Amino acid sequence: MPGVGPRLYREFHRVTRTGDTVTTALTEMVTGRAVDPDYRTLWPSSTKVVSVNRTGPATLAVDLSRWATNLGSGFEAAAVQQLVYTATAADPSVTRVQVTVNRRVPPSGHLDLSAPQARAPALDTVANVWILAPEQGATVSSPVVVRVYGTGFEGNVPLRVFRGGTEVASTALTTMMGGFATAQTTMRLPAGSYELRAYNDNGRDATLQLWDTKAFTVR
Repeated sequence: MPGVGPRLYREFHRVTRTGDTVTTALTEMVTGRAVDPDYRTLWPSSTKVVSVNRTGPATLAVDLSRWATNLGSGFEAAAVQQLVYTATAADPSVTRVQVTVNRRVPPSGHLDLSAPQARAPALDTVANVWILAPEQGATVSSPVVVRVYGTGFEGNVPLRVFRGGTEVASTALTTMMGGFATAQTTMRLPAGSYELRAYNDNGRDATLQLWDTKAFTVR
C-alpha cells in the first residue's frame, strides 16, 4: 500500500487437499491464483512445500524448495509473514514456524531466520481494511450485504459504491480502533455492475486511504 508498505490480505480458496491442512494451505499460497486481481503472492509459483513437521507443542518446521528472492527488506518480511499467517491459520494450535530452504536457513540478506518465526503484530502486518462481502466477481441480490474486517481511527471505514466512474452510493461502518473487528450493513442497489471501495481516514483531515475494492453484479 502506498505510504505504508506491503500488507497481507486474506482470501479463502476451495482446494483439493494435498496431505495435511498446513501443506495444502501453503501449496495453495505459492501456486494458487488470487481471485481478486489486486492481490498477489510474494512467492515464486515454482516453490514446492518439501515437508511440514511438528517440532514442538506449538511449532512447525516448514521446508521449501525455493526462497522469495530479490524482494527488498519490506517485501521479504511480508513474504515470511504471509507464510506464517497462512500456516497458523491452517492449524490454530501452531504459533511459530521454523522456515528452511532445502534444510538450511533461508538465504536472507535482511532477516534473521535461524529461529522459529511468530506472527508479527497485525496492526503492522495486515491490511487495515478488507472486504469480506460481496466477494470479487460475485452476483448478488439487493439489498446487498456488505461486510468488512478492519481497523482505523475510531474504527471508521467509509464505503463508496461506483458504477463505471460514477459514485452511486456511500455509507460507513465502525470496526475497531487499535484492533480488528468485523462490521456489516446492507445497501439497496438496482441491477447492474458495481465496484465497492473501502477506505480509512487518518483522524486529522478529510484524506482517505483506499484499502480494498471488490467488483460485483446485482441481479
